[in-house]
Amino acid sequence: MTISTNKRSQFYLEFWLLSAVSLFLELLIIRWMSAEIRTFSVFRSFPLVACFIGLGAGYARSTDKLFKFAPWAILLMAICMRAADLTAIATTPFPSLSVYVWQDVFENTAEIWARCATLTGSVVLLIMPPFLAMLCIGSRLGQLFTQAKPLNAYCINIGGAILGSVLFTVASFCQLAPGVLLVVPLIIIVYYSAKGSPKLLIASSLSLVASILIVSAETPMAANGAIYWSPYQRIDLCPEVRILSTGEPLTVRSYLWVNKIVYQVPMDFDAVQKKAALIPDGANLMTQLGYFQRRFEFPFKFKKPGSVLILGAGMGNDVAEALKAGADSIDAVDIDPVILDLGRMYHPQHPYSFSKVNAICDDARHYINNCQKRYDIIDFSHIDTHTVTAGSSLRMDNYVYTEQSFKAVLKLLKPDGLAIVTFCSPRPWFTDRLYRTITKASGYTIELWDKQCGSLAVLVFGPTVKPNTFVLPPWIQERFTVITDHDALDQRVLTDDWPYLYVKPGLIDVTYLLVMTVIAALALVAASTLRHAKDPFRWQMFFMGAAFMLLELQAISRLSLLFGTTWLTTAIVINGILIMILFANLTVIKLSNWLKNKVRDLYGLLLLSLLLSYFVPTIFSSAGGLVSTVFITGLTLFPVLIASIIFAVSFSRVSSAKDVLAFNLFGAFFGSILEYLSNHLGINALVLIAIGLYFLSRVFMPKDKNLIA
Repeated sequence: MTISTNKRSQFYLEFWLLSAVSLFLELLIIRWMSAEIRTFSVFRSFPLVACFIGLGAGYARSTDKLFKFAPWAILLMAICMRAADLTAIATTPFPSLSVYVWQDVFENTAEIWARCATLTGSVVLLIMPPFLAMLCIGSRLGQLFTQAKPLNAYCINIGGAILGSVLFTVASFCQLAPGVLLVVPLIIIVYYSAKGSPKLLIASSLSLVASILIVSAETPMAANGAIYWSPYQRIDLCPEVRILSTGEPLTVRSYLWVNKIVYQVPMDFDAVQKKAALIPDGANLMTQLGYFQRRFEFPFKFKKPGSVLILGAGMGNDVAEALKAGADSIDAVDIDPVILDLGRMYHPQHPYSFSKVNAICDDARHYINNCQKRYDIIDFSHIDTHTVTAGSSLRMDNYVYTEQSFKAVLKLLKPDGLAIVTFCSPRPWFTDRLYRTITKASGYTIELWDKQCGSLAVLVFGPTVKPNTFVLPPWIQERFTVITDHDALDQRVLTDDWPYLYVKPGLIDVTYLLVMTVIAALALVAASTLRHAKDPFRWQMFFMGAAFMLLELQAISRLSLLFGTTWLTTAIVINGILIMILFANLTVIKLSNWLKNKVRDLYGLLLLSLLLSYFVPTIFSSAGGLVSTVFITGLTLFPVLIASIIFAVSFSRVSSAKDVLAFNLFGAFFGSILEYLSNHLGINALVLIAIGLYFLSRVFMPKDKNLIA
């Protein structure tokens, strides 16, 4: 089926805009749901695969009857999100058996299975609206794919995806809330889904307004609080108001919440202690204050601070205590620009206003890798991020705690400098893993536990921290217990290839796999229309989709190590990959006659490039320098380009573009499930799995020479 000349421009515009909307909405859904629902903060793959399945099923069905319901599916999503916000579902952590999620207090008992069953049902219900929304949008995109040559249509589709990704990157930079971000895609969806029907346009417009109002009606975690949206997460800043004996309200301190979890408490300890004396239950508050103050002041009591580097500076409690201890200069690094800005504005001591303080918005590991200064004290200040990178298993702080990171930190210390890692440790295996990793990097580590707070762990290392020579100050011995026994069950050391600090030793995440099994069953139902698909390229594209998903997630993880685990790095990698796909498509269009006989050779080149990608960065990952960075980046992304050319050559010959793309998207869903294996095998192992999947795609490539040579 071809499109008439007089409607070609309208066709291109609709196709381009809806392609942009599909990716923009997918990125928005992942960000929004991971911020509002605690389960999705760690398991971003749940909403991600819902979008893949929905879009794939939409391509397979391809009908206007579904597309007109797209605004209502988004309205349903808004209603479900607000309903979850009013119940315990939004703040209940998923009962993972192998991944620590901050409030995991259950073991492998009947209680955890009952909770898992409840949350599995909740997760499925919550991802159904995103699935339906992408199903409706995909149904129209599938129709549009049939109205042009496959590769030409794919170029338009990728061009729209680039637009959607760039717009979302700009929106992230502008720190816009989901209610604002929904406006433009909803207007486009309403316009095209109701085109030609005034009644449907009115009804869809009402659903648009209702969606925006519902999403914008989000409430802070506490009264009189305010909500902010950073490029990474939702942030709530809420004052704690106590009632004096006279009945008057008194603001004692503020709480900073991240993705609905209490994260930081910026305060002036001396001022709060004076306020505590005016409150009826002030004694309990005083006890809490003593614990909080010890957390932030002790790193600067080991020795005269001099020059200080604070990693994870947040709103500035560590900075304030370093200033109080007499530090000469302070570099305060934090990855989140909004938290730094809130610290500048609302920390009661305004530590960032001092001339000796240099606030730096950067990923801690990226700063460590590129820093040229030397410090007396390097303070790892409770860096425990509450979100993961893109749709992978990698959390934003994972690379900070690896053997290679600690070795780099040692190079930044002066001859008598100290590095101090503080953490509210949830489990013995957790701190033991940190202890073994630091010891592997530095040779010797002192592990301390706060006697009054059993969860506060401290690890001290540096050039002068050696057995029988480093003497702890008397006040440390009074307040802390020196740990000499460690759990022998977890011998694994954190590395840049396996940086998974929060993965429990020796356990398979059965609860996670249970949810994925339920989602996979729903995917099979959604893909039921594909059982009649006969395109000979369908299974080749399925395995290419799975392999490409692994390559993309692996590229984000690896390049985050080089350039920082920041939202900007992720955005650049995603847009870079999309541009490479578009370049591959245009190359195939220009050189189709030559490339059609080179597919088997391209598969060989792909295998070689993947093997180089697997082995070479393992050898040179710690080399550093511009040349090494460019070399590793090229080796990481070159297989993506070759795979994109193979896809484009094959896709140009398909008989049913919509069915093949549906298979490709379901393959991407399969690849996102396989990404879980990196928790046990390491990030680089994803390349080997991708090799196996590309081998299967080569096996299923049509043998008919009339189709492909």
